[in-house]
Amino acid sequence: MVGFAVQSSADCKKSSTFHEVKAIRLVLESYSEEVRGKEVLHQTDNKNVEVVLSVGSHNKELHQEAVAVYKLCRELNMHLSVEWVSRDYNMEADQLSRFNDPNDYTLDPACFRYIDQLWGPHTVDRFASLQTRQLERFCSRYHNPRCEAVDAFLISWLKENTWIFPPPYLIPCVLKHMSAEGEIGTLLLPRWPSAVWWLLLVNTDGSWEAFIMSSMTFQPYQGIFLAGSAASNVFTSDIPSFPILALRICFPWLST
Repeated sequence: MVGFAVQSSADCKKSSTFHEVKAIRLVLESYSEEVRGKEVLHQTDNKNVEVVLSVGSHNKELHQEAVAVYKLCRELNMHLSVEWVSRDYNMEADQLSRFNDPNDYTLDPACFRYIDQLWGPHTVDRFASLQTRQLERFCSRYHNPRCEAVDAFLISWLKENTWIFPPPYLIPCVLKHMSAEGEIGTLLLPRWPSAVWWLLLVNTDGSWEAFIMSSMTFQPYQGIFLAGSAASNVFTSDIPSFPILALRICFPWLST
């Protein structure tokens, strides 16, 4: 199984054993229907993980996380086995465990609430993770517990008021998806007139295209963006050098 375990800033200071035990729980939650009633084998090159999931731990937080794993196993009527393997035979999994998604970030929740009061309520966050979601319903790039879909472009956004904060390179895909079925939502993006996708938003005279019903500009400030699993190479923890735009998008529905 492959999943993406989200870490909080507090978790980053904890041991690799804690990270792996928590990751096991998150992956099982993410694939709950696939593993329900099954035998599942977890192979690890961390001997401590094998011990903790076999007999528990004197460390309170680590023990609680292990208990949470087995409570989940009971709920799913599944059996989890843990097997230690040499790191030489676990290189691919070990490499994947070190990956941090550079596009896992979110808008300051206070700023989101302001937009949501004006153009909401928004119903689903299309580009998020368990840690960075603004709403209970969300889609994710990787399997996350309780996410509605992995890859938001594979499902319809009709009958939803969608919150859309994608990596900038996906903006053309977002507009294509929304125009194809006549969808509505709020798109958050940096004001980058030099970007190749900027011409998809404006007319030759510089005015907004007809599908943009309204817009708001936010001047950057410290903390306007919050990192998820890793600081982004675009939206860092520093004050951005560019304004942020919120665009209210409404594409007309086209019958075929």
